Amino acid sequence: MGFTGETDDDAAELVEFVKQYKIGRLGAFTYSPEEGTSGFELENDVPAKVARARHKAVLAARDEVLRDSQGALVGETLEVLIDEAASKAHPIAIGRTLMDAPEVDLIVRLEKCKAAVGTRVKAEILGLDEESNLVARPVK
Repeated sequence: MGFTGETDDDAAELVEFVKQYKIGRLGAFTYSPEEGTSGFELENDVPAKVARARHKAVLAARDEVLRDSQGALVGETLEVLIDEAASKAHPIAIGRTLMDAPEVDLIVRLEKCKAAVGTRVKAEILGLDEESNLVARPVK
């Protein structure tokens, strides 16, 4: 967000695009001019404060879509790959669905799960945490 010449209408159109097409998995950043690039010399810079606000609006739209799509999974049974086994110190196992990449996407928090790392388990989705991660329990 914030490329030289970008307008309020351009930014609003992107927010609406994210909502309309339900794009819940995207990364965004604010533009920063880099010396030696063709954009470095362009005029009509977008003020940093405006660029940050537009960036925040795009991420808020993404988060809304993501929360809705994650919420639609409540009550479903999904296959989850265990990335971190539960222990006495950390009684919740951490896994991910086939939709999620390690370390960059969402996780599944599994209650009462004794599965080892690398194991795939069937899990009933019980709800979401505050960051839209799935909360689940293993099923037989």
